[in-house]
Amino acid sequence: MTTPTFFDDYNDNSLDLGKWAIITPGSPVVVSEQSQQLRITLPGSTASYNGVRSNATYDMRGGTAQVEQVQAVSQAGWVENTLVLESVAANAYFLINVGAGSTMFRSSLNDVFDQLVIPYDSVGHRFWRIRHNQTPNSVSFETSPNGAV
Repeated sequence: MTTPTFFDDYNDNSLDLGKWAIITPGSPVVVSEQSQQLRITLPGSTASYNGVRSNATYDMRGGTAQVEQVQAVSQAGWVENTLVLESVAANAYFLINVGAGSTMFRSSLNDVFDQLVIPYDSVGHRFWRIRHNQTPNSVSFETSPNGAV
């Protein structure tokens, strides 16, 4: 089976609404594409979430999802960055979350959680990857300083 490739290098300073939907369009948290980056700008003293989700669905068997966190969020408070892959049909998700000085890796299947929390490393955790290994049908959570190691 061939897994389709979904890629966005954010190279045109315009969020591709064919690929992405803003999660909360009316939020005071602004989602934009600037300088070849997806940017999420928080107004001061605001308690809110926002981000993007893909418009299409993908078969992740044998697949990989990877993002680069170019600038870490403040680790002093309750600001978080999250990458989530979810299967609504299977009641499952896989998550990498950074905030409050920690990096969390979590899997959930039918509301049963398995997670690991480690200290956040702004250099070592620049790239985040969630990868499905067809044999032995497992999921790997990976971080990297350069996207290759």
